[in-house]
Amino acid sequence: MRKIIYQLTVSFFMVVLCCSTVMADDKHVENKGSPVGSSADPSQAKKIVRVTTADDMQFHFTEQPVLHANDVVTFVVTNSGKVPHEFSIGDEAEQKAHQEMMRKMPNMIHEDDNTITVNPGETKEITWRFKGGSEVVFACNIPGHFEAGMLLKIRVK
Repeated sequence: MRKIIYQLTVSFFMVVLCCSTVMADDKHVENKGSPVGSSADPSQAKKIVRVTTADDMQFHFTEQPVLHANDVVTFVVTNSGKVPHEFSIGDEAEQKAHQEMMRKMPNMIHEDDNTITVNPGETKEITWRFKGGSEVVFACNIPGHFEAGMLLKIRVK
């Protein structure tokens, strides 16, 4: 009898642990490289670019980024709007794949190497090392935002 109670107790806690993990998985964390670069240590940044996201579905850069191969840039992203926005760094294919994922899971929150979700009033940072010869797409992939014009394409020299 004790063995059965023990097995049931262990099974119960395993189910609770699994369900808690699945239910708490609204937050997406991933570390990966990209065809356009990779995350970098903020102490290596030689440039700081400030970006404001707004409900006019635009990125407002303090200055148009000029990017060269091996530049390490910290993007300081502030959401001045009333709805969450993303700041994602990638190539066109990565952004399209991200858009598809966001259509399936529109409430996903990102804390990836190349994508952050910035809630209203928040400021977050991403530090990125760029590869040369590529076109970088900065995008907000929350459904409808990219389509409304919340993107910027830049060629890395």
